[in-house]
Amino acid sequence: MLAGGHEKPDPDEHRDLIDAIAETGSVFSEMPMGWELRGRDFPRRNRIISGLSYGIVIVEAALRSGSLITARFAGEQGRDIFAVPGSPLDPRSEGTNALIRDGATLITSADHVAEA
Repeated sequence: MLAGGHEKPDPDEHRDLIDAIAETGSVFSEMPMGWELRGRDFPRRNRIISGLSYGIVIVEAALRSGSLITARFAGEQGRDIFAVPGSPLDPRSEGTNALIRDGATLITSADHVAEA
């Protein structure tokens, strides 16, 4: 799922990866061809990703991060939210720890997700 248009992947170095995925899977965007990517396009894209998913895993997130926006969308869509705990001293873990406090499932391995 692309945040921008198909003609302008971000970053541009991912063009070959996108082409390889398209050969056996699908690559899509809700944006028109040639769309110039903007920062606010990522949350729009992530609401679709969470909507297509059984659940989402948040590994690391500051308190003001796109990951938490995606987690909010997942919660609104009734999806499972999994979070990896982190050090209470690390600002990059404040978001995941807050998710766990708010009811996200604490995970430390892929097996925990598979069990759910």
